[in-house]
Amino acid sequence: MLDPIATHATSRRLLCLEDDPFVQHAVRRALADFDVLVIESVAAARALIANESFSGWLLDINVADGSGLDLLAWARERGDQTPALVMTGLLDREPDNVAQSLGAEFLYKPYSATNLRSFAARSVAAQAEPDPRAQRVEELIVRASLTKREEAIIRAVGRGVERPNLAEALGVSENTVKTLVRRLLLKTKHRDLAHVYRDLVSPTPR
Repeated sequence: MLDPIATHATSRRLLCLEDDPFVQHAVRRALADFDVLVIESVAAARALIANESFSGWLLDINVADGSGLDLLAWARERGDQTPALVMTGLLDREPDNVAQSLGAEFLYKPYSATNLRSFAARSVAAQAEPDPRAQRVEELIVRASLTKREEAIIRAVGRGVERPNLAEALGVSENTVKTLVRRLLLKTKHRDLAHVYRDLVSPTPR
C-alpha cells in the first residue's frame, strides 16, 4: 500500500493513458511545457504507478486492455491520491459519476488545450502542498490499527466517497462493505461514516 503523503511529486511529470495516436499528439502539444509520459495500456500504466510518482494522471476510459477507471480504482485502493483527469468521447453520465466517486475530474472529448493545461497546473500545485486530510487519514489508520480492507474504506471516506457508493468505488460487495464499516466504526469509536468524514475534515480536539 502506498503512502499518499509519500507519493507527492514535485516535478511537472504527468502520466497519460491513451491509445489513440491523434489524441496522444493533441495531449503532447497542449502540454508541451510538461513532462508527459504517454502509455497505451492499463498494464503498463499500473506497473509505472506502482513504482513511480507523477504530478497527475490523464486517463482514457477505453484502451485495448481495459479502462482508465479500473486503473484509477486500483490506485485509490492502494492509497494513491494523485490528481486524476478521466477522459472519454462517450456521452454517458455513468463514467462521470464513477470518476467523481474516485476523487477524479472528468472531461468529455473533444476538449480544449486550456482544459488540459488547467488540470496539469492544478495537479502540480496540489502535489507541492501536503494534504492535511490525507495526514489525518494516516493517523486514524495507525491509531485504530485498521486492517488493509478497513484501510481502503477509510481512505475512500477521506476522499469524499459517500456510503451508498463505497461498494462500487472499491469493487466489493455491499455485504462486505457492511461488515467492514461495522468493524471500522467500532475501532474508531464513531457512530457513522458521516462523523468519520467530519472528523477527517475538521477534527475535534482530543
